[in-house]
This record gives sequence, structure tokens and C-alpha cells, in this order.
Amino acid sequence: MALMLICALAIVPLVACTTDQTTDQTTDQTTDQTTDQTTDQTNKIGLSAGMFDGYKAKLGNANFLGIIKKASSLPSTTSEQPAASGTIQSLPRFGNGESEDTKKNKLIAITDDVEVEIVFEKNLPNGEVDVITQDDITAQFDKLYITEDYVFFTLTVSEIVRIGDDYDQIEYISDEHTQSFLIDRKTNNVYSLAELPCIDEINGSIVKVIPNKDSDPFKYTFYKLTIEENQIVFTDLVPNKNIKPTKVYVNNAGTLFVENDTLDEIDVMKKVVYYKGQGATYTHNYSLGNDGLFYKFEIEISEPYYSAIWVFDDVNLKWTLPSTDKSFTVSGSYYPNDAFLFKHGVVYALISFDYVLVKYELKEGKLTLDYVYDAEDHPIKICLKEDMNDRFLIINENVYCLKSGGITVYVTTTDESARTGQELALTGIFSVEAVNDEYLIATKEESAGTKKYKVFVDEDGVAKSELLSDVTYDENVIIIRPL
Repeated sequence: MALMLICALAIVPLVACTTDQTTDQTTDQTTDQTTDQTTDQTNKIGLSAGMFDGYKAKLGNANFLGIIKKASSLPSTTSEQPAASGTIQSLPRFGNGESEDTKKNKLIAITDDVEVEIVFEKNLPNGEVDVITQDDITAQFDKLYITEDYVFFTLTVSEIVRIGDDYDQIEYISDEHTQSFLIDRKTNNVYSLAELPCIDEINGSIVKVIPNKDSDPFKYTFYKLTIEENQIVFTDLVPNKNIKPTKVYVNNAGTLFVENDTLDEIDVMKKVVYYKGQGATYTHNYSLGNDGLFYKFEIEISEPYYSAIWVFDDVNLKWTLPSTDKSFTVSGSYYPNDAFLFKHGVVYALISFDYVLVKYELKEGKLTLDYVYDAEDHPIKICLKEDMNDRFLIINENVYCLKSGGITVYVTTTDESARTGQELALTGIFSVEAVNDEYLIATKEESAGTKKYKVFVDEDGVAKSELLSDVTYDENVIIIRPL
């Protein structure tokens, strides 16, 4: 697509860096330093964009990656060490109190309940393999975000305060205190993200960028991330700077959808759909479905809120009616976490934190909705969200509800099963996470460690759970994510 070739930023990968600065590092530091690392593990590696020059992450066949606070060989008092760039940087104190000073956040892999610390390896010209352990690094791991193709992470010497459910998906900074990286899951090559020093948000292979931490947060640039010939490439998706994008999506046909404050039009030549953001009127909502198609809602400021729906036709490049013969899930935004499953003439909806069932028909582009099971003009509220920690997800055409530490699954095979729900014999569940729209990962934190359960619906429509991981830690668990 022609647009993808415009304004592309190519970042030379750490495995094949050819800039003068990196050449100097290689000749002046990397050769000597890596040789010293092999023979003298007291040398520490300072935080820099080139600290993993030529290294691969050794992930093995891990089922999960996580960050936990573990014992470190770092000294308990601060001292100054040369960073890879030749600057002086302090070794941080990673904890509060004497017993915590030698602990720091480390990246770990879990394979069949076996936990190992991730190391980074590089093949040397003499045939030997140089290894960087996490105790060699003066910084600690902070953020961890995993997509189908990449593992994003940050290292920092700053104090860490984890706030918000999206903590690991936002604010990937590269400066003197923090550096951001990604691992290509196909090759395990490590790439620096320092060319884009302030990534505001990551969404799959699309990153939303602002110039710096102090700049206008609404001046976004959206890049699509690809790796081509062992180089990481960021392609500017909206090179026309007269347009201010606020959201960007790409559907399964490669059509680009750009929410902005200026245009409502379709660029047929470039296959780009521009649409205005919600603004004050808030009459439409746009969303990418789990089937890879892009949907448009009409919204009324009264129940049932969503009154019409269209899908984008990539062949004829226009909005058209969706098929009622197929099932698909889309997200709304009238309320946070709105989501809809369209299936067999019924909408299984999460609206305003309620799980409701409504029947619908498509007539002249409009949705006509009749509430199920209730004679009144109001939907039946099956699972009411009463606590901010409750969580609702639609996964593989079924509705999962995390409430008060337990999980109830509403199977949409029949009206009755979709209404009554199946409560699983799980308690004390701390968090849930969807995996590839196939099943749920439920996390249970205990004093001795972390348990991970796979929650799914079998071929007979029975909700089940299986223990995936049961790892006992002597250290604090920060985050564990499935691969």
C-alpha cells in the first residue's frame, strides 16, 4: 500500500547496527566489555539504547513471561559506574530498607512450572557465546507488554510506582533514566525503541507517539511497526500533518481507519477511511470487530443507546449492512468496556457494566431491538457490576464475569444457558485476561506464589478450568503474562 511507504523511520536493529556511534561502541567498548564480562562479572552494564547490541533474548519454549522482585548481586549502596555510552550513571537502590536494597525487578520465563531468569546472548567472532545476566545490568525491569509478534519491555533506574490496568501498555520512554526495547518473537532479536523516545501507547503493531513527555498529549503520530530484513521499521500511518489523528485502526483487508477532528471521507485511492471523533454530539461509534472487520454504530442518548450498525465493505469501499448469519464481537465506547456479541439474532451485550440480552432485526439499516425475557421496556440485567474490580469479557462467543473473586461463565449456546450462567469452583481470583479470543487466563495470588488457570468452554457447552501454572516464589510477583 503506497501509504505504508511514506515517512517510514527505519531503526537499525541491535543485531546489525552500523552507525558511527555504535561502531565506536563496538570497537571501544563492546569488544573489551564483553570480553571482560566473560572473565569478570563484577563489571556492570549501564542503561543505554545500545546495551543489547548484537544480543538475543533466550526465551526458550516459555509459556509465560513475568516480572518479579528477586535478589540481586548489586551493592546495597549507590555507586557510579560507566554506562555503555561512556557516561557516568548511578547504581540505584531498588528497595526501601536494608533488606530490600539488593532486590530488583527481573524478567523471568515459566516453562512447565519451572521459573528461569531471562538472559541475553551474543555469538562472538571467536565462536564463543557471551551472556548478559540480569545481575550484570544496573537497571531493573519495569513494563512488560506481549503481542502475537513482539515482547515490549522497559528498563529503568527510577523508582517504580505501578498505577492503572494499562500501565504496561502505555508510556514507553527512552531517556537517561529509562530505556524501551522489544523482542521479535520470531528471531528473539532485541531492538531499541529509542528512535521514538516517547511512545504513548502500544496497540498490537501500532504505536501512538508524542514528541516528548512534556509535549501536547493530543499531538499524536501513529506508526505501524514491522521488521524487515532484520531492521525495525516504523511507518507513519497519517503523513498529512494537517490531519490530527486520535485513533487509528487497520482491518484484516489492510484498510486504514483514522479518527480525527477534520475529515469525514473515504480516500478510495489509498483505502483510507477518515471519520470525525465523538466530540460533543457523540452520535456514532466506530470499532474493530474480533473478525477483523470494521463496524460503525449509530448512538441515541436513550436506551438502548446503540440503534444502528454498519460494516465497512472493503471491495466496494462503502458502509453496508452486516450479515446476520455470522457471529462477531465488537466493542463500543458509550460506556467504558461496552462490548457486543451478535449471534443468531440476539445481541449479548455488556452495556453500562450490565450484561443484557436483546433480540434485534436489521430494517433499512436500523437495528430494531426487543429486550429478551422482560415484558418491560428495559433489558434484564443478568450480571450487575457493583465493584470497580469486577471484570466482564466476551471470549469465543461466551460471556465471562469475574465478580468477588469468582468466575461465572454464560454460554450462549441456548437462551437458558446464556441467562443462568455456570459458576466455577474458583475463589480468590485476582485478575483475568483473554488470550487470542480463545480462552481466559485467571490469576490467583497466594502468599506462597501465583497460580494461573485456563478457563474455557468445552464442546459440550460446559465451562471448565485447568491449572496451567503453580509457581512458588520467595519474591514478590509484579506481573505474569501468557505467551
